[in-house]
Parts: sequence; C-alpha cells; structure tokens
Amino acid sequence: MESSITNDSLRFDIDDEASKDVELTKDEVVIPDKKLTLLSGNMDAEAEISVRSFLLSRMNQWFIKGETESITTSMEIESKQIQLYSKGIFSKQSGFLDYVICFLSSSVAGLELFQNDLDTFSIKLAPHLQKYTDSIDTTHYWKEFESWHSTVLSFVKDCLSHFDYDLSTLLCAGFCGDTVIINNSVPRDMKKKIERFLECCSLSALFRDGSSENKINSSTSLTDLVSLENPTKISIDVNNEGVYTVTPSKRSTFCDDCVKQLKVNHSMDYIQIRQMIENFKLKNIQDMNTFRRLLTQAEVDFYACYKTYLFLLTSGNGVVLMHNSRLQSNLDEPKTKRLQQVLDTLEQFIQMMGGYAGFDTKENKETLINKTGPLRYN
Repeated sequence: MESSITNDSLRFDIDDEASKDVELTKDEVVIPDKKLTLLSGNMDAEAEISVRSFLLSRMNQWFIKGETESITTSMEIESKQIQLYSKGIFSKQSGFLDYVICFLSSSVAGLELFQNDLDTFSIKLAPHLQKYTDSIDTTHYWKEFESWHSTVLSFVKDCLSHFDYDLSTLLCAGFCGDTVIINNSVPRDMKKKIERFLECCSLSALFRDGSSENKINSSTSLTDLVSLENPTKISIDVNNEGVYTVTPSKRSTFCDDCVKQLKVNHSMDYIQIRQMIENFKLKNIQDMNTFRRLLTQAEVDFYACYKTYLFLLTSGNGVVLMHNSRLQSNLDEPKTKRLQQVLDTLEQFIQMMGGYAGFDTKENKETLINKTGPLRYN
C-alpha cells in the first residue's frame, strides 16, 4: 500500500505547548513479514526511520495475534532522549495487527502517567484509520490524530484556568474520595476534564490492601473509589458568565499550598504539571504513613496522642489524614477499638478548636513552629 507522509517537523517552532510533543500516527503491519509503512505523521524522515527501527526491534515482544497492551518507553532520536507511546490496533475481522499508533514526547519522563488516557484516545481513533486509508482528502481525519496533545494531556491546566482557589476544594475532594456532583450547566468536555482531574488526585489505591507504601502511580476511575459511607458531597456549577463555583468549601492549608504551586508553575508543560499532582499524592502518602505510626503509638501512650495532634496541625492536611484514617480503620480486620478511640479523641479536640477551618490555619502552624521549633516524627 502506498503511504501518505505528512512531514511537518517545523511544528517544533510554532506552539510552545505543541513544541514539546510530536506524533507519528501509523504504520501498517504485515504479519509475518512485520513491515511498517508510515501512513501519516509530522516527523522528519530521519526521525521517522529511528522510530520505525525501534518498533521493529520490539515487535516480537508484543505485536501478536489478539489484544496487546500499550507500551510507554524511552528511546533516543538525534542524540536526544524522548518518550514513546505505542499501541497496536487489531482488525476485528482477521484478529491480526493492522495499525500502530505512536505518540512521542520530548519530556524525559511522565508520559506513562497518561497511559490509560492515551489508550482510550487510541481506541477511539481506530475507526478513523481505515477511513484515512480509503480517503483521497485526509485533512479531516488527520485532525483527529493531531488533537491528541490538547485532548489527552491538558485537563489539569484546563481545570487550573477555570477554577481559582476553589480548585483547592477539588484537590481535597480528590484526596478524600468525596462525592462530586457536576451539574448540567457545566459543558460536557469540561465535565470530563474535571472527572479526570479528580481521578488523578484519587488516593483510593491506599485502601486496596493493608499497606499504603509505594502506591503512588495508580490512577483509578470514580466508580472504583472506596465504597464506604461518605456524607461529604461537593457540587460544581457554572454561571452564564462562565464563572465556576464549588460548594461547600472543603480546603486545607496543604491543598491551598498545592494550588499555589500549580498556579505559580502554570507555564510548565502538561506532563510536568501532572507530575506535580503525583508529587502531592506522594506527600499525602508519606504523611499518611507517619500519621498511622503515630496513631499506633497513641493507642498506648498519651503523650504520643499529643504528638499526633501536633502532626495534624503542622502537616496542614488534617482533614485528609483524618478522613482517610477513618476509611482505612474501617477496612482493617479486625477493627482496632483503641485506634477508633484515638481518632475520636483527636476529632473531639479539633471540634473544640473550632473544627478544621479554625484548626488548620497558617497562623496556628506558624505559632506552633515558632514556639517549639521544627518537629521530628520517628
């Protein structure tokens, strides 16, 4: 089959966002000869040959009859390290591999965070591949492939641009796995991006087994969140002027600081912004592990209970830590009565301090740190 090549390497110089990423959309695979024929792309010939050679050297590992998992890996092109995402598309009729969709990013790491999203996007592209092959004018179909960068990677930045510090509430809701109701006034595309933002903030993998260690790379769907009683419901609406509101407010100083970091670094590319979310999740998990250790000590030591309270205060993340500790203790078998009592004691004291809104403030943190100095927890 003759191939049509879109050679547009100058795209690197046109758009600051697009300049970070280029894509190579297909190559027909003939089994068992395993030939790759470029169908369309925007790379120069030398770079395209490098990708083709790289894929051919690995085809026996994953291009087989049936279904295949996508691959995100690193490779070198023109002495530069890039990341390559590739997924094989199989024919429903023959069951053989017909196409390979590839997306390349100049970021040295992070594209794997979008692997599930790229899988979904690639599968949706599959019907266009045959149309592309059969059409004389392929402009319309190429646009479907060309939009991958903004369609798949941009959701965190889009949420950042539509929400002010209400984004702190969404971040907190994602960390807690709260129910978020997105009203019909929100456009469908934006609704999907908000859902993806909440998914990527989810810590629900913490509750799949007894350990919260090393669970930083899991992204779960909203339907896969921990199924426990959860009275908190957050509502999102947008008015005629396009102003988004999130009610009720559920924030923490930790989440406020996270949003400030996102806004200060809004000029970073999509992958770097998403990596920041993963770093916030990692900090949550580290704090959760420390908090759980302190809770265990507090079951038998009153002073450890006070240290646990101090940790909640200085972490700036008390609402998330307490909420997730409740969920985790409900999943622990057998349930620890003493642990529940410690959590009850801490919550009662927090309520005496005016609830989380009065308890978790920068002023309280700074006052405590000024009095006691940096706190260390073993």
